[in-house]
Amino acid sequence: TTCKDKKVRVCDPRNSNSVAAAFDAHEGAKPQRSIWLPSKDWICTLGFGRQSERQIKVWDPRNLAEPIGVVEVDVAAGMFIPMYDDDTNVLYLAGKGDTSVKYYEFTDEAPHVFFLSAYSGSKPQKAACMLPKMAGDIMKCEVARVIRLVDDTLETVAMRVPRKVIEYFLTKGRKKKKKLIMSLAAQTYPFCLHSPPSPFFKNKKNG
Repeated sequence: TTCKDKKVRVCDPRNSNSVAAAFDAHEGAKPQRSIWLPSKDWICTLGFGRQSERQIKVWDPRNLAEPIGVVEVDVAAGMFIPMYDDDTNVLYLAGKGDTSVKYYEFTDEAPHVFFLSAYSGSKPQKAACMLPKMAGDIMKCEVARVIRLVDDTLETVAMRVPRKVIEYFLTKGRKKKKKLIMSLAAQTYPFCLHSPPSPFFKNKKNG
């Protein structure tokens, strides 16, 4: 969670003291946000620096003393709306009042977050959200689809992978959709047992 005191808190609802860790993520006075990256087991925070520069920071929950990756995006007043795709490890950022949607990829190499590209529109957006994967058109090599609220209309933005041969995207370039299977029963969850969920990949055979 992120709070007005500029601290990010990691909470464990199974303990009496639910706050397992707390740390300062960004130095700016403006609001900040945090998201969990399941496949990487990292925490990503979005906030502002001292000079109002918008930042992306990546944290390892095993050592929260320093971020393992820092990227300064730009200088603007709008807060980022994060939309993370865990299948491709890509983070889509739509800033309030911005005319663009930027996207970054998380990797195991430092600084762990790299700029990919950006979509630029003609009008500023008020809000944005990502549609489910089933809404994308795989025959057009779409990996994600984002809806932007522009004025009083909704604008659909398709994120596509540049491929000349569609068959290559369908067989090798397209990531399988992961679905997590529960590994703990509700009766054993309060006893702080650790058992990560098992990934279940959806394909033509299993739906």
